[in-house]
Amino acid sequence: MLTRPATWPRWARFSVIALAVVCVLGATAVVGYRVLRPADTAVEASGSYPDRPTAEPVRYGELTSAPLIVDGRLRVYADARRVWADTSLTSRTEMTPFWSIRRWPAEVVGVVAVEGQYEGVALVIAKFSDGVVLAINPRTGRVAWQDQAKASVNEKFDGRRTGGATVWQPAGIFTSRSNTDGGAVLIVAGADEVIGYNPWTGKRRWEFTFTEHPGCHETDWTSETTYIVKDSCAAPATLQVFDVASGKLLNTWTPPGASAGPAEAANWFIEPMSCARGHSECGLLKATGGQTVLSVEERAERLAGDTGTVWRVNFDGKVTQEKYATGNRTFLWNEYLIQNSGDPHYVVRAVDRATGDPVWTHKAAGLKLVAVGRLGAYAIDDKLNLVVLHPTLGVELSRTDLKERPDEVWVPGLVHTAGRFVAVERLTGGSPKEPDDRYFLGSTPVVLAGV
Repeated sequence: MLTRPATWPRWARFSVIALAVVCVLGATAVVGYRVLRPADTAVEASGSYPDRPTAEPVRYGELTSAPLIVDGRLRVYADARRVWADTSLTSRTEMTPFWSIRRWPAEVVGVVAVEGQYEGVALVIAKFSDGVVLAINPRTGRVAWQDQAKASVNEKFDGRRTGGATVWQPAGIFTSRSNTDGGAVLIVAGADEVIGYNPWTGKRRWEFTFTEHPGCHETDWTSETTYIVKDSCAAPATLQVFDVASGKLLNTWTPPGASAGPAEAANWFIEPMSCARGHSECGLLKATGGQTVLSVEERAERLAGDTGTVWRVNFDGKVTQEKYATGNRTFLWNEYLIQNSGDPHYVVRAVDRATGDPVWTHKAAGLKLVAVGRLGAYAIDDKLNLVVLHPTLGVELSRTDLKERPDEVWVPGLVHTAGRFVAVERLTGGSPKEPDDRYFLGSTPVVLAGV
């Protein structure tokens, strides 16, 4: 006959209890390891690679995530752990992923696209918080190449709800062009290390490590042919300009009036301008010897302070002043400067770079420039219309209402332009310190439109 456990000897009861505890803990450990272990998961493309759709000047719809438009065919997104694509490009909402790549526990810190050569298409290149760099074939979703770079201590996913900053303005990963052959160059930076890649093969072209003032090189970007980084711990802070093709240091520069100390005064203001995408291939920069510059509104109120000066980094690394730039959303277009007027009226005009002579002025006020590209100058007016102007004539080419309802009110955030497609973050107008549900407008805060 079986006896009840209460009648068992104490040592037997303790042994059974201990065995049960060990089994439970073992099972928990196995489940926890399977769930939490480092893992990469890839789902390759389902279906054929889509054709390029023809854009129309309409509002296509609203998306939860910010799309990086690649090869005029795919929308590529990022969240903290995953990079994925969907199609078709003109779908009103996000669709089932065409392909996806997930890594854990690493976070996505930046995504860029290089277009034009790989299998006749493009590459999507992502950098992760553990320093891994993945190049993804957008046609198949397969990894074309992989490398291990360094990551800065604080690198993490910084795209908030939409992922916009991660795919439209990523830090630590940039594109540029060789000054010798015009070929694409990928720049990956982190933890005081910079690597120049051939993006099509993943081969390292050059490497450089900042041994002086470690941890002080977080402000960086690329021009058309150079990598530009600020040493914020030098006194005064120093801008260093490298050739992207060779990694050669071309020049060091400080703006006029930069202080040599104390430390809190030596770190002067600078920001890239006229960028092709994010902080890549930026034609201009704004700088001042002080730490801040006046906004357009503060300038109109005639407050005392520095308005900043616009400069151009040339192919040889020399930095020259653009004397006729207002610094108010100024874009370089061939030998013109297309910019907003330096007052709250936000008139768009173009001037000759060499002489300052007017080329054209658009008659409408309230147009805030957001981009200038091959197809035109893109601006958003105070009624939330997306307006495209001819870059050499200033005439209106198209107008797209970004609102679904006439009474819609919101503030444009980050903007991404890719040919005749434009995506815009919709913000409530609150402080960036607000939580996402108060900072972004609704659960689908990205509007996608054509021009």
